[in-house]
Amino acid sequence: MQRILTLVFFYAFGWMNLSAQTDIVSDAIKSNVATINSRFVSNNNEQGFGFVVGESNGRLYLATAGHVVMEDGADPSKEIANSIGIRFCGSDQTYTASILQAAIRPYDFALLEIPKPNGYVWKADCLGTNLQAGQSVGYIGRNNDCYIPNPNTRGSINKITMDLVFLDFNSVGRGTSGAPLIGSDGIIGMIIAAEQGNVEALTIERLRNEVTNGGRFPFRFGLRAEDKSDLKLFNMVKVEGGQFTMGCENSRDGSCTNNDMTEHQVSLSGFYLSKFEVTVQQFKAFIEATRYQTDADKKGYSYVWTGTAIVQKQGVNWSCNTAGIPHKSSDFGQPVVHVSYNDAVAYCRWLSKQTGKTYRLPTEAEWEYAARGGKLSNHKYAGSNILRDVAWYNETSGNTTHQVGALNPNELRLYDMSGNVWEWCADWFSPDYDNNSSNVNPQGPTSGLNKVLRGGSWGVTDNLCRIITRNAHPPSFSDPSFGFRVARNF
Repeated sequence: MQRILTLVFFYAFGWMNLSAQTDIVSDAIKSNVATINSRFVSNNNEQGFGFVVGESNGRLYLATAGHVVMEDGADPSKEIANSIGIRFCGSDQTYTASILQAAIRPYDFALLEIPKPNGYVWKADCLGTNLQAGQSVGYIGRNNDCYIPNPNTRGSINKITMDLVFLDFNSVGRGTSGAPLIGSDGIIGMIIAAEQGNVEALTIERLRNEVTNGGRFPFRFGLRAEDKSDLKLFNMVKVEGGQFTMGCENSRDGSCTNNDMTEHQVSLSGFYLSKFEVTVQQFKAFIEATRYQTDADKKGYSYVWTGTAIVQKQGVNWSCNTAGIPHKSSDFGQPVVHVSYNDAVAYCRWLSKQTGKTYRLPTEAEWEYAARGGKLSNHKYAGSNILRDVAWYNETSGNTTHQVGALNPNELRLYDMSGNVWEWCADWFSPDYDNNSSNVNPQGPTSGLNKVLRGGSWGVTDNLCRIITRNAHPPSFSDPSFGFRVARNF
């Protein structure tokens, strides 16, 4: 289990059953929350809240909204607060904080640092993993008071992206910025804006990305023993088994071509599939832990998009974007590209070693079944018949990848199954798949020259983002539009 805990940094958090139990909120979360008072050179004051997100070498690290400690003005001398006071809920002692990073755009976020108070015990296991539309939520903090709203007047989530949570919550008022948003199992976000009952919060995933800043700052959220499941750590979605029509149906998928698989019935056992495509941050953890050399590293090049064509470029590997330029840390939440099938398999083997579970690439049949929402969908694309709602493709992407989970998911809450990046599957490619594969848990051919990719990408047309579209390349091939997600058996 110790080896799994080293990966918490990258993936997930959890604990606490909030429900209507405000006594649990008070004991387990409230001690992590602090009021923040900022004074600026202009003599303006700003009030808000923050909460502890890390501890290291006698220092505490707190997250808050950027505008609580930074004025949005044109004069740089007036932007950063020159005095920031921190007072933990339930305490009369005020501590002076320093700013490690602060910004209002593109994300309203700041990371603060204070010396750890004598006797202070940080409860690190109070962050939640349950984040769903329609969910009932609460918060702590309003008008410089550690206020906990009545459980009967809690708000609800309208929409979720990877970065933001949008809520209806009439009791959230002025001075609440930076307050923790609390779901059924703990802190699930941070409030950054509220106007006439419309509330916005940063998601825990975006908060994690901002806090870590490419590994620059500590991030020590923990899990209770019962929540240290690899399924939570790696955002795995349960896909119930069943029977479905695999291949192209004219009525469902549009005009079928000779390149499309003929429709046929397939039965699958249940499995787990990762909610998101594997990100640069996740693949970076694998590279740093193993010193693995990707196929692009070995060859010394990959292919990149110049703005007019795909060309070969020296020195490009997994750490680069679609143009072959190294990713900024702010882009580490985008899907990793320039990875081959071989690289994806190596990542799965490493993940298996870390968890003691068998991680792998999905089969082509599993991928298509999951993209269709299992038994829940009859859409042309994964989650919709309107592609721009669920996918980054050539008309919307700006010719590059985007943060995973930024658009709507499909019926199983799987994101980016259409568009963003082509995803490697386990199967060897066969143009005659439907005639030469089993109808029960098909694995594809036993050998071949090319491996299957599914889903379309940022650089292709809407027609190539259909669920039924197939792509294939040699297992050592890398490309600015090739990525993957992982599967696991029940």
